Amino acid sequence: MADCGEEVLLTGRIKGRVKLECSRCLEDTWQQLDVEDLPQLSSVAGIIDIEDELRQLLVLNIPTVVLCKDECKGLCAVCGKNRNITPCECSLETYDPRWKKLRQITKKAIK
Repeated sequence: MADCGEEVLLTGRIKGRVKLECSRCLEDTWQQLDVEDLPQLSSVAGIIDIEDELRQLLVLNIPTVVLCKDECKGLCAVCGKNRNITPCECSLETYDPRWKKLRQITKKAIK
């Protein structure tokens, strides 16, 4: 047990898999997690509580953008179907109706 106020250098590695949600299709996916930079901690009354420090370290090492696979197609913006499983026939072409007259003019000019 360390004396009060001593610095303790914690060494080690946290390695494992975490279940996360794909950022595009929202399906569950497993990601590898490998953390080597463990913090230097101070003891209080001879007790070292590392639970909160390790939790924060793990949370900070979770990727911000998680993909189930690099070529994930995501969800359809119109009907909400997972495009990896079911291709949809929705038209993703949308435009501002205020530009309708200009679209008509440019279509006539192209012909």
